[in-house]
Amino acid sequence: FRQRDLSKVSADTYNELVTLQPSNSFEYYFGARWAAQGTGVKSLSDFKAYLEMTLEELNHPIQVTSASL
Repeated sequence: FRQRDLSKVSADTYNELVTLQPSNSFEYYFGARWAAQGTGVKSLSDFKAYLEMTLEELNHPIQVTSASL
């Protein structure tokens, strides 16, 4: 989700919940990684690095422009 859409984050023993600002539509992504995957995450710090990299990519999407010759 876009950081600007965040309203609050809450948690209990088993869950984490993200509440988004009221809107007519939302865009969000779900991802998972595991150690058994070929390029899998081996530690919590690896997983956090993966999340940060993904967040950076989603907040700065590739932009393509064409140049006229």
